[in-house]
Amino acid sequence: MAMKLPPHPGLSIRHDCLEPLGLSVTAAAGLLGLSRQALNNVVNGKAAISADMAIRLDRAFGGGAEAWLRLQMAHDLALARERNRHLAIRRYRPSTRASAAAADKPSAPQARGDATPARAMAVRTRLARLGITEQDVAGAVGWARGREGKPG
Repeated sequence: MAMKLPPHPGLSIRHDCLEPLGLSVTAAAGLLGLSRQALNNVVNGKAAISADMAIRLDRAFGGGAEAWLRLQMAHDLALARERNRHLAIRRYRPSTRASAAAADKPSAPQARGDATPARAMAVRTRLARLGITEQDVAGAVGWARGREGKPG
């Protein structure tokens, strides 16, 4: 069964920003300081939202630059997963001898990538350094699960 992909964020621009405000692509492009063609490509799903464009969208329409980028990331990641679903790549597991040697070292990372409190804390710390909160992550996961394929 094929997975529904999150919509391209251009649909959100069209349905949540342009249409409710009665803006044409040309008028919105002028407001954002972009060429009509650049905005048209994003709105029609032919181009991605860049960090600069996300800032412009946030300033003009709100929603937060991070949210615009999360929409793009969710769409891009779903496409990449679809393209790569048939790759014959398995998780690397060290040989038994290497695993036994690593197990003797208390600071050795786990070979299988199992979830542990220490690993969870390391991930939280890295996300915090990037300015990403647990609520941001939960929101992105909830969006991907609850709004698949639904515009705006």
